[in-house]
Amino acid sequence: MPSGKKRGRKPRVLRPVEKIWLKEFSDQLSELVEKRGRSAQAMEAVAKELHICRASLYNYLRKTDPPMPSYSVLEQAHRALEFKFRNPYFSLAPQDKPRAQRELPKQGVLPFLESIQKDDVEVLRAKPVKSENALELTIQIRFTG
Repeated sequence: MPSGKKRGRKPRVLRPVEKIWLKEFSDQLSELVEKRGRSAQAMEAVAKELHICRASLYNYLRKTDPPMPSYSVLEQAHRALEFKFRNPYFSLAPQDKPRAQRELPKQGVLPFLESIQKDDVEVLRAKPVKSENALELTIQIRFTG
């Protein structure tokens, strides 16, 4: 039964400087597209200059909730299309945080296994397993104590 909630990943919350960049980028991109015309060839040319696909270009032109372009796209727009940004420090773009490594629990050694010596183990039978690259061992362990 549908819950009424949107499915999928929650959008990332943009920092204030990113909101400014997004607005400036979207406005300047809209101006450029209007100046060049909305023909398929003009849109393709703008997309090639930004090194993005046409679908991404149309997404960036959306007026409601456009996606945040990557910093490389913003930097390319700044260099190739001479877009002006108030705070163009693309080298200070936030870095992705490395994922935390989950530490797996260590398997504890049973106390009686620590007391086994090499002389306490005897191999009774060794048989190769046909379907695998393995060996089946039958062993006898003498426990003292």
